[in-house]
Amino acid sequence: MLDVMGVDEVIELLGGDQAAADRLGLGRTAIVMWRANGRMPLRHVERVAGELGLPVETVLQATKRRAAA
Repeated sequence: MLDVMGVDEVIELLGGDQAAADRLGLGRTAIVMWRANGRMPLRHVERVAGELGLPVETVLQATKRRAAA
């Protein structure tokens, strides 16, 4: 169910840590930090949504999920 996914699920949909980094033009370390923090920086939400073909709101909720828990 996409409306309850977290950052880990987003990264897996992108193909894992290295694939996500490659697709987004970031270092793998950045993606690993997203996992460790349970969120991604807001500046990347629109790009991630575009890469996955998901609404921005869906990805935005995934970035906030851990903070709300």
